[in-house]
Amino acid sequence: MLRDKVKRYFLDEGHNCAESMLLAANEEYGMGLSENEISLMRGFGGGMGFGITCGAISGSVAALGKLICVNVDKETAHGVTGGFIGEFEKRFGSTLCDELVPKYKKDDIRCYELLLMVADLLEETVAKYRV
Repeated sequence: MLRDKVKRYFLDEGHNCAESMLLAANEEYGMGLSENEISLMRGFGGGMGFGITCGAISGSVAALGKLICVNVDKETAHGVTGGFIGEFEKRFGSTLCDELVPKYKKDDIRCYELLLMVADLLEETVAKYRV
């Protein structure tokens, strides 16, 4: 289950939100990404280090790119990622790290509870679009 993998990477191993989402998806869906490829997500945590787009979105969109978007045309790919981001904003009220942190971050577990909900959304999206 994706949630269990997110827990291990985020809480147990201390990866950032973007890395944790992509690491978990990589393992769950057998994406075959290398550690070097995963490390590309390092700069996306903390809203790209600037409080903008939530790292959980970035890691999830990277996973969707590998799982779905590489196999479809540009318009369909935008529909998949746009649908994911739209649903994210609907559920959580914002896509911005700086706006999500006050609602979801806790000192001891960081944004773990938010990541679990994002993992659910990612699983729903993959189930809907993956061929």
